[in-house]
Amino acid sequence: ETVPDKNGKQSYQMAPTAASQMTDEQLKKKIGSEKFEGGFTNKSVKLSSDLMKDLGLTREQAAGLVGNLAHESAGININIEEKGANKHGTKGYGLAQWTDNPPGRGRRTQLANFAKESGLEINSYEAQYKFLVKELQTTESRALSLLRNAKTTEEAAAAAVAFERPQGYNSKNQNYVDAARNALGWKDRLRYANKSYEAAGDIGNAGLPANATPQQIAEYRNKLIEQEENQRVEQLAASTLTKLPAN
Repeated sequence: ETVPDKNGKQSYQMAPTAASQMTDEQLKKKIGSEKFEGGFTNKSVKLSSDLMKDLGLTREQAAGLVGNLAHESAGININIEEKGANKHGTKGYGLAQWTDNPPGRGRRTQLANFAKESGLEINSYEAQYKFLVKELQTTESRALSLLRNAKTTEEAAAAAVAFERPQGYNSKNQNYVDAARNALGWKDRLRYANKSYEAAGDIGNAGLPANATPQQIAEYRNKLIEQEENQRVEQLAASTLTKLPAN
């Protein structure tokens, strides 16, 4: 808005930003509202944000799980099926490459049934994300427990291998990090985990965990305010530019 300064000239004063007027609970609800679309960075941030919000994971823990999902789905792709069948004649599908073992009996069939019962398409983010969370809270709770105890991105990536259990992974090995390092695709899983961690950027990009501290909430609010004010300044500058006459 425009207001006159002390000399009677026109000057500009910004109205309060939306983020400055939001309550802490409203800020938390804002997290994860972005759509699951675009390239790796956007999808990774969306997935990390949702995992932090719904499961209370840290940025490192979410990155470890996203890294494994990215490896399995060739860079976070939902509607992707394994090219070759396994020894049971079945193929992995989706974010986690859920697979039946034997045919008609396994995690892929469970995903399909879950999607149908939920009124969702199996190739939708909503169906696969909700099924992922359901597994982590029930049949795959060991992997979630390992994830929540992980302190670094590497530890989290290793913990998430317990969810995927790829070739070479020994679930009997009590040292889950060593067990993960022997699993198929470990280096690529860790590479994607680090990439996901970087994609999240600071807390203003990745969002807040469900158990965010007052300091984290304040940092996030300030980040949103800064972003909104910068956008307003850019818009104002663009609207006040004088076009140069053509030669």
